[in-house]
Amino acid sequence: MRKLKEILEDLEKEFNDIRFKNPLKKRRTNKQACTALLVNKYGEVLLILRRILNEQQVLLNLHNKLFPPDQSISEQQHLEYINKHFQFTRCLELDIKSFYEWVYHIQEILEDCKINIDLGNLKRISFLRGKFITHISNQEFFKKSVTTHGGIRFDKDFENIEILFFPLIFPKKKQFIGLSSLRKELIPYIPELSSENNAIQSIILMYHNLNRITDSNLKEEVKKFIKNNGLATESPALIAETLLQTLKEYRKITKT
Repeated sequence: MRKLKEILEDLEKEFNDIRFKNPLKKRRTNKQACTALLVNKYGEVLLILRRILNEQQVLLNLHNKLFPPDQSISEQQHLEYINKHFQFTRCLELDIKSFYEWVYHIQEILEDCKINIDLGNLKRISFLRGKFITHISNQEFFKKSVTTHGGIRFDKDFENIEILFFPLIFPKKKQFIGLSSLRKELIPYIPELSSENNAIQSIILMYHNLNRITDSNLKEEVKKFIKNNGLATESPALIAETLLQTLKEYRKITKT
């Protein structure tokens, strides 16, 4: 997986190119109007991604200060860094949720403009937005869970960031009912599930590979299971890569 900084640079180049080659006009064709809408939304996405990139770097720096190799940190400094870490983590969560919302707007524009482009991955990404960000109060587990927010986790470089939307339900035995049988049905489509025993990671694998499931009934069953049990966001870099490839494909099809 490429790093967000690298993808962002490529996305900015693509954005600037389409923006300069398609200036605003008083009278526009449908294609020009769609392009103008996309340029607007992609410009806003770039702002969100720059914020996320900055927050990643700040959190990485704070983490290094919190855990110095020589352990030379005072209690006061430790508390100060903890507070800053908490604040920037909350900002990062908000920007990632905003990112999902803007991905959905881009998907809507492409659908409304009836561009012959594969929107499967954007729709898969927007599934999380619809079920766990904007309409989480409509989900069944929201009514029986202590909390629907399982925290946020990072890799060591703060590159792979995941907001966890897994409900805290008691007793625990009521969670993930039916996962074992569903996993067996999915192995022909997602072989990686055969070696994954962790319930949460299995659900994340199902979601990431949703478009590999060609059986429409089984695919709907997976969506229903995810909706009832929880999910985690994807790395911002992976979503940014999808948006970059979508913009390139749009330009190729529309010759913009």
